[in-house]
Amino acid sequence: MDYLIHFFSAWISFIGPMSVLNIKTTYKQQFLYTFILGSVAIISRSLYQWIQMPFGVHTIIYIVTAVFLMKKIIKSLSLVKTILIVWVSILIIIITEIIVTFPLQVYFGISLTNAESNPVLVFLLGGIGSNIGLIFMWLIGKYVRKNKKVIS
Repeated sequence: MDYLIHFFSAWISFIGPMSVLNIKTTYKQQFLYTFILGSVAIISRSLYQWIQMPFGVHTIIYIVTAVFLMKKIIKSLSLVKTILIVWVSILIIIITEIIVTFPLQVYFGISLTNAESNPVLVFLLGGIGSNIGLIFMWLIGKYVRKNKKVIS
C-alpha cells in the first residue's frame, strides 16, 4: 500500500495544476506521468537504503523528473511555465503538510515511525493529508470548467 501512495501523489500532482490551467490531458498522458514519476519517487526514496546521501536528495530528483516529464508530455507548455507549475505544486504540498499533516501528527501524538508502519496512517497522512491542497486544486479546476459563464 505504501507504494500506491506515490502513484496517487504523482497523479494528483499532474491533474491538479492541469485542471486549474484548463489544459485537457489524455488518459495516456496521465498514465505515463503517474507511472514514471511514481516509480521515480519509489526508487529515489529507496536510495537511502543502498547509498549514503543527504536527506532531501529524493525531492530534488522528484522535482527534476517532474519538470522533464511534464515538458515532454505536454509539449505546448514552455519550460518556464512547466517549472512554475511544478514549483507551485511542491509549494502547495509543503503548505498543506505544514497546515494539515504536521498539526494532526502532533495533536494525535503520531510519530513518523508510527505513521510509516501503519497502512491506514500512510493513506490518511501521506495520501490524503499531504495532497489535500492538490485535490482541492483539481476539484476547483473541474468546478470552474463545468460552471464557466461569461460575466459581463
